[in-house]
Amino acid sequence: MRSVDSSARALTVLLLLALLAACASPGHPRTPRSYQRLLGEADAAMTLGQVDLAVAALEQAAQADPTRKEPWLRLARAHALAERHGAVAQAAEEALRRDPDDAEARALLTTSSLRLAAAALERGRRDKWAAPAPGDLDRLVQALRAGAPADALVPDAVRQELAALRARAEKPTRCEPAKRAPKPAGDPFRVLGGDDDGK
Repeated sequence: MRSVDSSARALTVLLLLALLAACASPGHPRTPRSYQRLLGEADAAMTLGQVDLAVAALEQAAQADPTRKEPWLRLARAHALAERHGAVAQAAEEALRRDPDDAEARALLTTSSLRLAAAALERGRRDKWAAPAPGDLDRLVQALRAGAPADALVPDAVRQELAALRARAEKPTRCEPAKRAPKPAGDPFRVLGGDDDGK
């Protein structure tokens, strides 16, 4: 069974290499590849784990048919595999321009944006950047809460970092007054005793 899988994989590799060589061959004039063919090349590259080749084919597919969301959505997925969060956000935005109701594009945009925010906060903490103004942090937290439940979207590390930055920026200055001991009940001189104790 394993030899059949490896044979199929080797055949796919050879076909892909032949296809790429034919496209780059100097003896043949370059003809523009069709949208569907570019998507097929991207699928083959992803099957082989060649994310950069897939990205190149998908970018050409997006140029071949600028009205379609599919290449942008696939680009977002490919960049997510490579953990390129900025590129994920850009590709997901392009997919949403073409289909504002696409749930997967929204999820990819949200997740990549939060990861970018978490990375920025971590860099700021590590490099001792100036803390943002408390008002900016409050607006960010409120926007996240309004968009979705905080527990579902905001990683614990981001929430803790935001709380720490807010506490550092606010720097409370007033002191709590010291608590006074309660007044004793009754006559305070009774504990000393008196002339009529023996009576």
